[in-house]
Amino acid sequence: MGEIEGVEREIAELFVAPPEGFTEARNALAKRLKEGGDPEAARRVTALRKPVRSAWAVNRLVHEDRSAVEALLKVGEQLRLAQRRALSGGDADELRRRSEERRKLVTEQTRRAARTLGGDPVPAVVEEIAATLEAASADEDAARQVLEGRLSKPFARPAGFGDVAGLKVVPGTGGQEAPEATADDGAERASREREVRAAERRERQMRERAERMRAEVTAMEERLAERKEKLREAEAEARGAAVELKRLRR
Repeated sequence: MGEIEGVEREIAELFVAPPEGFTEARNALAKRLKEGGDPEAARRVTALRKPVRSAWAVNRLVHEDRSAVEALLKVGEQLRLAQRRALSGGDADELRRRSEERRKLVTEQTRRAARTLGGDPVPAVVEEIAATLEAASADEDAARQVLEGRLSKPFARPAGFGDVAGLKVVPGTGGQEAPEATADDGAERASREREVRAAERRERQMRERAERMRAEVTAMEERLAERKEKLREAEAEARGAAVELKRLRR
């Protein structure tokens, strides 16, 4: 158990150390694991991909201030609930408040993450950081991956999440009895609820499909890494055989 935790800790450190040294450190760890009698762990480490600058900055942010990232993700969860309520005829003001709260937190944490890059970060990289944090606040799977602190690449911005400027709020009644809901109101609300449920099902299906594809790609990468290792061994044996042949011909 301790050895497993040690390996996981070393893997985590790969993703927060300067990315320039990632490949060398990864290969050294994989070699040590293989020589130590754990080829499966060695293959898993070899399959790890060097994080791009934006992903590395988010990993550093999680490593240095996990609670701040968790606070952003919590607001994202509250925003999703407010969105569902608004679509069901609830308070759109709450949706606007949560959306603005999330926007401010994404901006704040993006700036913090960008500072780890030093100098004057490329705008495209800063945009990728913001998109990743926004995606994590909109999707539970993205949130889980961000909190793991092992991102290799950024997420795309979520589509259609948090844009509430066009929502209309029904004015309050000032304590008077609210107008009785009509059949049309009920039908419209039911229709919106069906649309939300259908969208949620499709989102879940697409996320599961993406997970399956990601697992397939990882498996293929692991097989490729294994074959490359066997190729290197075969090439080394071929060189040794060539040296031996040359010696015998003398």
